[in-house]
Amino acid sequence: MSIPLDAFTSSKQMTILKRKVRIEELLDNIQSAFSIPIFFIFVVNVLTCATSIGWILHYEWNDLSADIILQVGIFCTNGFCVLIAVLWTAGGIPICLENLKNEFYKKSHQRFVLNRNLDEILIRRELFEKLDFMFTGCNIIPLRRSTLLATVGSLLTYTFLVVKT
Repeated sequence: MSIPLDAFTSSKQMTILKRKVRIEELLDNIQSAFSIPIFFIFVVNVLTCATSIGWILHYEWNDLSADIILQVGIFCTNGFCVLIAVLWTAGGIPICLENLKNEFYKKSHQRFVLNRNLDEILIRRELFEKLDFMFTGCNIIPLRRSTLLATVGSLLTYTFLVVKT
């Protein structure tokens, strides 16, 4: 939602910051409630994918029956889909918050250039002093979209190493 520059007054900026505070409180509550379950969901699905890939690498292609191939396909697909869903959804929150910051900064900067009101600089500073929010699994696994690529790479690498030894 784009706000016209003349309507982006100090009171409107404060309203946006108050909403952001409520959103951050909600995100903190979600983080505290789901940090441990998300960690275990992540670990279980990574191990499921590793086991599935290990089955494929361990057995000769001639030894694989249709039942094993179907089971491996189901387990691996399920594990990857859960990982993608969790990481993509949780990783979208910091992106949305960054977009909010960018838009807020652009509007407030334009207003400052036009009005030279120092009060609005203090409001803008409030938004940028706090670190960006990011979901984590037990403060161990950062739930970002880039974690998906790192997880898949690590999963394949370590599964190959374990199966070959």
